[in-house]
Amino acid sequence: MLRKALTRAAVALAAGSAIAVAAFAFSQAGTSQPAIYDFINSATSKLDMTMYELEDTTAVNDLVALEKKGVTVRVVLDRQHKSEDNAAYTTLTNAGVGVVWSSSSYVYTHQKTITVDGTKSLVLTGNLTSQYYTTSRDYGVFTDDSRDFAAIEKVFDADYAGTAITPTDGDHLLLSPTASRS
Repeated sequence: MLRKALTRAAVALAAGSAIAVAAFAFSQAGTSQPAIYDFINSATSKLDMTMYELEDTTAVNDLVALEKKGVTVRVVLDRQHKSEDNAAYTTLTNAGVGVVWSSSSYVYTHQKTITVDGTKSLVLTGNLTSQYYTTSRDYGVFTDDSRDFAAIEKVFDADYAGTAITPTDGDHLLLSPTASRS
């Protein structure tokens, strides 16, 4: 599967594709992540987020503000981390944000993605937990590759609706548990 993903990426690059993929390291300078907040706040019509742990109050408040501006905000939080995510769940739900707990089909939904306006996604290694920003090494990758964000959105839509899905890979993604074990 890795070979397949790398081959698709090489073909896209060789074809002169205008795909933008940019990476950044989480800032360890404090308890905020401006690159992530800027991405969240760039949404004009829709934002979909799947987050393993969501405890960063700035990110939560940004999601609430988007919903109040008329942006459709939907969030999937990990079912196994209800105690950690409950404050975010409650705040978002009370503000009218669509929030669901992840499927019980999986022990963990360790995914950390944000898709804005159906055109660009952010894939993170780190959770949105500000108490760890100064002590952990995490990265984010922005992609506007249509196969990448389509794969992310296909899984998000199924997870949000609570339906089963067999994920398809993007050009730069391997989704678990299907492709990651091939």
